[in-house]
Formats: sequence, C-alpha cells, structure tokens
Amino acid sequence: MAGSCKCCGGSGGGSEALKIALKTEQEGREMYLKAAHAAAHPFGKKMLESLAEDEASHVRMIEKIAKGMGMDVAVESARKGTPRDRIVTIFTGVKDKVAKKLAASTDEVEALKTAMEFEKKGWEFYEASAKKASDKNEKELFTRLAAEESQHYDIVRNTYEYLEDTKHWYTWAEKSLLDG
Repeated sequence: MAGSCKCCGGSGGGSEALKIALKTEQEGREMYLKAAHAAAHPFGKKMLESLAEDEASHVRMIEKIAKGMGMDVAVESARKGTPRDRIVTIFTGVKDKVAKKLAASTDEVEALKTAMEFEKKGWEFYEASAKKASDKNEKELFTRLAAEESQHYDIVRNTYEYLEDTKHWYTWAEKSLLDG
C-alpha cells in the first residue's frame, strides 16, 4: 500500500479499525505491565506479564498489516503457541508455590476485573471489525486477535476465580486447565 501509516509511522495504509486496534493493544500492554509490577501473587504476576507480552505481539502484527505486509509476515512476528498454552506452562511452573492460599490484594482483584472488561471489549471489537473488514489481511488479523482476546478473557476470569476461592478452584480447574 502506498502512503504513510498514521497508526504506526511506517509506510502503508491502515483502516481506522487498525488504528484503534494498535492504540488499544499498546494501552493494554501498559495496563498489564503496571498491574504485574504491583502484583504480589506469583501466579497473577506471571499471568499479567504473559498478557503484556501477548499485547506486544499483537502490536507487531497490527503494524505489519498496516504497512501492507501479508498475514504470513504478521504471524511470523507473533508469539508462538496460544495464550492457553502459555498459561498452562505458567501454572505448571508456579502451582507448588501457590498451593497454599495466598490472599490476593484488593488491587490485584480489581486489576483482574478491569482486565476482564478490557479483554471482553477487545474480543467484541475484533469480532465486529473482522465482519466489517474488506481487506483480506485485516479480516484474518481481526479474526485471530478476536480468538486470542477470547482466550485472554477466559484466562483472566479463571485467575480471578482462583484468587477469590483457591480451595474450590483447585477442585475443578486444575484438571480442566491442564487436560484441556
């Protein structure tokens, strides 16, 4: 595409939806980094750091599409695996450390509530944008981002439920999280 991409400063075009997506992903990354820095709970901290890395990956993908590169190029810049795969790895790595109930602070619980709302809005935005997109690469990008944001929402919700009621969460979630 010719011209200059206003959403990322590079050459190429970019729809208004890409511009919104880029800004949203950058804000999400900052939100997750701030929340991770403040988190005391080991699982919550690692999960928030992983989500921040996912948001950075989304930024790279959006920038590639906005510069007129194809989805194949955009996917090469993405994190490998799925958000669900990464959270299973995180959970497996810290579950022994958090087997005892560690009280989540009010700030951590509020951060997770905010994150759930953020991810739900992102998921809905990307689904709507995919339906409206006329560009094939944008449609593929938004479809992929909607799926990842949906997984993020599930991960954050599951973490919220874990921090709120660890004893009962372990009864059902450990098996379903690790077994799929």
